[in-house]
Amino acid sequence: MRDMGFAEHIINLMQSLYASQQSNVRVCEDTSEWFKVRRGVRQRCILSPYLFILMGELLMRCAQEGYRGGFKIGGRLVTNLRYADDIVLVASSEEELQNLINRVNLVANDLDMRINTKKTEVMKICDDLSPIRVTVAGYPLSETKSFKYFGAMFNAEALCDEEVKTRLARARGRMGKLVPLWRSSTVSNKLKARLIKTLVWPIATYGSEAWTLNKELRGNLEAFEMQCYRKAMRIPYTAHITNEKVLARVGQERGLLGQAIKRKFRYFGHVIRHNCLEKDIMLGTVPGIKRQGGQRRQWLDDITQWSGKRLVDIVRLAENRGQYRSFVFEAANARSPGTVNFQYTPRSRAWSAPNKFFLVFGNMDTGGFLAPLKYPSKVGKPIFLVDIFRYFVEINKCEIIFSKNINSSLPKIRKKYCLYNEKITDLIFEILVMAAIQIL
Repeated sequence: MRDMGFAEHIINLMQSLYASQQSNVRVCEDTSEWFKVRRGVRQRCILSPYLFILMGELLMRCAQEGYRGGFKIGGRLVTNLRYADDIVLVASSEEELQNLINRVNLVANDLDMRINTKKTEVMKICDDLSPIRVTVAGYPLSETKSFKYFGAMFNAEALCDEEVKTRLARARGRMGKLVPLWRSSTVSNKLKARLIKTLVWPIATYGSEAWTLNKELRGNLEAFEMQCYRKAMRIPYTAHITNEKVLARVGQERGLLGQAIKRKFRYFGHVIRHNCLEKDIMLGTVPGIKRQGGQRRQWLDDITQWSGKRLVDIVRLAENRGQYRSFVFEAANARSPGTVNFQYTPRSRAWSAPNKFFLVFGNMDTGGFLAPLKYPSKVGKPIFLVDIFRYFVEINKCEIIFSKNINSSLPKIRKKYCLYNEKITDLIFEILVMAAIQIL
């Protein structure tokens, strides 16, 4: 700690905590004799993780003295990635990796530490498929094509197909464990949909911030979403019920893929707003030439495709958190056909959407109702109930069909047209919603 620049009083505090400490073991009511503790940190002490990180930092600092290797990206030389006691060593060649491992092993022995060779593996990410041989103190390390790190799968091909399919398989297993819940007749379909989003979707989208989604993987996510709804409502495929009808029964729209997109956009914005290693890796370039043939889809290709903007414009937009949040909401809800990008204006208390026509029933006190037409219209701004009649007369493109029996037609109007605020009572709804709009 003194060599790393810590203040002397902090060093004295650590020494007083760990110098001459003794412990004993209690079994039932009997205790052993006191003995001295020569290594390790205190259990359940808030300082223990920081002290352990200091040891890892000291280990890598001493190992990298005079080391010139590493992987260069974005002008930064990356040699290792660390989290707690897990260390990932990065090198550009087999010789560099062997040199770095020898340095780490030598320093670890000086610090009374050792590398667990049984848990250490080597993975080669390169077009050259020849095997790689790396040793630790003469013991050869096994080469692997994929490994699990923090619950996510990484492979030598740098593809996420295996990871996505693994996450979906685990989510299906969770759906199977909840079969008694899906069979219950006391649980409504809407509640089942909420339970799926709460208990199943987090398993499926874990680590989705790092995914690169091609057309096939996007289709897998949407297919899994419909499988969840069908299984929860016990709808067999032999029933030949379309996905639209299934979504109508649960009162939901497709949202699993949108959730993955939203998580990825949020992670991108968070990284862009901080000067860190992740930002240099994300936006940096690698020296060399491109591979021959078709180029692989990159992580940033999803960001540019879903946003419809250039990378430079997205980076500038991400620096403004408020505007970027609205942008992420639009991008995440515009990926499937038939959906609308909703934009809320606080001053006017109104909703609007491009290429759609909306009627907002109510006023600021009641909160208003949203009644979207399912047909395209050139009209873009919302109007209130007091302007409906005059507005329709002026444009002469729509007509109002009044219902003789409000109570009988109300459920149909509500189901087909209206997305309303549940806080507003049905009485206000019956007073305001008096007509269905039909495009001539």
